This record gives sequence, C-alpha cells and structure tokens, in this order.
Amino acid sequence: MMEFARNKLNKSEQQKVIMLLTDLHMRSLCNERGLKYYLKALDKLENQQ
Repeated sequence: MMEFARNKLNKSEQQKVIMLLTDLHMRSLCNERGLKYYLKALDKLENQQ
C-alpha cells in the first residue's frame, strides 16, 4: 500500500496519506473495529485512483 501511495501521489498528498494510514494503523492495533476502518480507508484510496 505504501508503494501505491508513493507512486501515485505528489509529495504533500503522500505525507497526508501516510500520516492517515499510520494513525489508522495505530488505532487498528487497539481494536478490531479500528481494523475495519483501516481496511475501508485502504479500499477507498485504491478505488479513487
């Protein structure tokens, strides 16, 4: 996923995406519901491209 973000987005967008994914990832480690949000966010990002 990180490779996808690096290849498709400009620098400021990359940083936003990586910060978002990192934040979501940390939350997802805390609970299963967070993991579902994390996976949905990944799907949305991939579908937008």
